[in-house]
Amino acid sequence: MTTRACVLLMLAMLYGGQPCAQARAAPPPHPTTAKETMQQPEKKILQDLETFRSRHDVKALSSAIGQMLRIENVIAPLTPAGPPNDKFALWLSIFDAIDSELAPDIDASARIQMKVAPPPESGLPAGASPAAIKDPAQRAAYEAALAANDQRNERIAYQHKLRTEEAFAEDSLLDLVRAADASQLEELKTRALQSSLQAKRKIRLAALLTPPEP
Repeated sequence: MTTRACVLLMLAMLYGGQPCAQARAAPPPHPTTAKETMQQPEKKILQDLETFRSRHDVKALSSAIGQMLRIENVIAPLTPAGPPNDKFALWLSIFDAIDSELAPDIDASARIQMKVAPPPESGLPAGASPAAIKDPAQRAAYEAALAANDQRNERIAYQHKLRTEEAFAEDSLLDLVRAADASQLEELKTRALQSSLQAKRKIRLAALLTPPEP
């Protein structure tokens, strides 16, 4: 028997007559990340928050907050390993996303300015068309003022939408607060204060998590 025939016979005996490629064990599946295995609606919430952060899409933020109402109000106990990955952890992520877009220089009292006054030298009323200004320098200054006002109005409108969603989130968080007992609220308050949120947000959440006095 030739050397090649001996090798083939040994392989046949070793793998029970199956080709070598088929006899090898299949490679283990690629491990999935925690996000891939996360169940709905948690996965949808995280996806919406990513969309909001990357595209400044307030509708995605509103969708994430709305999805929170579908999650059962279960408060996981604290463990030595760290804060649990529960509904309150998602709330912290939502408020962190909101705070990342809130502008401290624009508050709820800011209002959109509909008309801009042209240069006084033009003698034209506020809201006049730039084309009505004959002087090139005056017209250019007026066009720059109009563009700046448009940008300001867009920022104000965006911030007002964020404030609306912030109020929606805080009101929705109260569902979890009402489902918690006193000791659970203290744990949630501790988690909020120890989180990486902004100081103002920590204080605001601590107030929401404080049960009213009887």
